[in-house]
Amino acid sequence: ILYMIEQQARKIVDEYVAKYRPLDLEMRRTWYEYDTTGNKDASNRLAKIELDIRQLNSDPIRFAELKSLYKDKGKVEDVKLRRELEVVFLRHLPNQVSADRLKELTKLERVLQETFNDYRPSVDGKKLTPVEADHILSDSTDNSLLEKVWKAQKMVAPLLEDNFRNLVKLRNNIATDL
Repeated sequence: ILYMIEQQARKIVDEYVAKYRPLDLEMRRTWYEYDTTGNKDASNRLAKIELDIRQLNSDPIRFAELKSLYKDKGKVEDVKLRRELEVVFLRHLPNQVSADRLKELTKLERVLQETFNDYRPSVDGKKLTPVEADHILSDSTDNSLLEKVWKAQKMVAPLLEDNFRNLVKLRNNIATDL
């Protein structure tokens, strides 16, 4: 029976990885494009990929099988396979909610990420790129300038606050429902 559990675990992990890996690679490429260019089209593609991954991880049939295997994970002798099973199970667990909630979660996270990435601190009337701000903070010896840049970077917080609170509430509701 132990061999059967390992076979079943290997099968479900391999099937999942075959579906997940292409999405993950595309997400990483798209994330890099968005992060380096700020391109809104890339952000929209990223939101779609993130939702696709959440939907993959919300499959109730796969989750039921994973849950059963996860309960018996101590019987999986292959340590690497046991860890893979655990990771796949934990990727599925928070996604066992309605499609509407998955969409809402993805949308809120995307809005927060865009707001944060698009923010440019303003110092003495000049908007700084993240690279410029980092260079000032790492290289400058002008304490007044350092303080201005540091404080200006923190001004993104009020722009994020409402959506962040909404995201926390949504995640807490999801966790309660699970």
